[in-house]
Amino acid sequence: FCLSAFSGAFSALQVDTYTIKALGYLTILSIVGTALAVLLFNHLVSFSSPLFTSSVTYLMPVVALFLGVLDGEVFDPVNIWWISIIFVGVYLMGKKSKKPRKIVEQSIS
Repeated sequence: FCLSAFSGAFSALQVDTYTIKALGYLTILSIVGTALAVLLFNHLVSFSSPLFTSSVTYLMPVVALFLGVLDGEVFDPVNIWWISIIFVGVYLMGKKSKKPRKIVEQSIS
C-alpha cells in the first residue's frame, strides 16, 4: 500500500469521482467473492475425497485460462512455459520420498 501511495498509483482517484465509487464496488466484490469462494471450497473439502479436492485445485487455473481466452485475453506461447514450471513444482511437492524418514525423539528437560 505504501509503495502504491508514493508511486502515484492513486492519482486517478483525485481526478475522477466515479473512480472512487468504482473502487468501492470493486472492494466489495473482491471481499465477498473471496469469502464465498473460501466457504465453498471448505465445504467441498469437508464432504469429498482428497483426490477430488486436489483435482479441483489443479483444474482451477485451466478453467481460468479458458475463461480468459473466451473473454479476449491474449495467450502468449511463453505462458505454456510458466504453466509447466508451476505444474512441475506442484508435482515435486506432492511426490512422496522413497526413503523412509527417521523420527528423532527429543527429551524435554
